[in-house]
Amino acid sequence: DAQSNPAALFVFQIGSALITASHSAVQVLNGGTNTGVYWQVGASATLGTDTDFLGNLMAEQATSLNSRARILCGRAITLNAALTLNSNDLSSDCLRSSGTTGGPGDFGSFG
Repeated sequence: DAQSNPAALFVFQIGSALITASHSAVQVLNGGTNTGVYWQVGASATLGTDTDFLGNLMAEQATSLNSRARILCGRAITLNAALTLNSNDLSSDCLRSSGTTGGPGDFGSFG
């Protein structure tokens, strides 16, 4: 929750792996046009099937997006291994109020 701070910044530093459960969601609440969300992962990152994710995901090793996992506002960056996609949507359209299929929105965060 950005608590209506238009320039809120969230930086998540994960020393090892990031793995989301299937059907999980990351949302920005009460953000503004300059809200930033960053995920720094020390190993590999895996987004589970049908996950709705927000922010800039930067993994040291491999990144995998399982089927229909979406990054609604942000990017996926892998430094030393493969980025694997499987029927995924990645978007930098951070101003939309809901996901492309009616899922959660990003309340104006620019990731």
